Amino acid sequence: MGFLDSGKSLGVDKLRIIIDNYPVFDSAKILGLDFGQKPINIQESSNHSFFTEIHKSKIKQVKQLKGSQKLIPLVTQMAIAGFGKPSFSMKEVDIKDKYFVPEFKDRKVDFMIEIQGSSMRPKYNSGDVIACAILKERHFIQWNKVHIIATKEQGVLVKRIHQGEKGYLKMISENPNYPPFEIPEIEITGIALVIGVIRME
Repeated sequence: MGFLDSGKSLGVDKLRIIIDNYPVFDSAKILGLDFGQKPINIQESSNHSFFTEIHKSKIKQVKQLKGSQKLIPLVTQMAIAGFGKPSFSMKEVDIKDKYFVPEFKDRKVDFMIEIQGSSMRPKYNSGDVIACAILKERHFIQWNKVHIIATKEQGVLVKRIHQGEKGYLKMISENPNYPPFEIPEIEITGIALVIGVIRME
């Protein structure tokens, strides 16, 4: 039984908000018109929990509509601390959210992470979100391109990579106040190439 059969009024204003803001959500499902589906009780749900359920359904619909297009996880630095290790896997607790970004749909992107600090200004500002592709082999490093580097002692770094002395890689910041430095390759646990950036003005 849906809202039309239950005698309860959904309200045109609420229905318009849902349709306008959540086009991928099936309106028939909102009304509970699918056979065997339990209707959503608008009157007994708070606005927060109601729209949370719609958001979850929207994400599910996006997954279905995009087929093979995967959602990209936005992660914490803790989540990618060991991303170069064969046993690496992201824990759900370290994933802030997952997104479908049309601009990245034809690119290999493994995760997104928020920039912290000022060492890469003006190219990247603190708060910018960068999209990254994990490199399986070190020989795929693109010299002078920006990478995200996971290290044993210094944590996660975002730097341009240059060749250093034998057994070392040189880390270059965009901000001239941060001088270059070298890291032993054995200190590095993972490297990912920065594919793109999302910036909020």
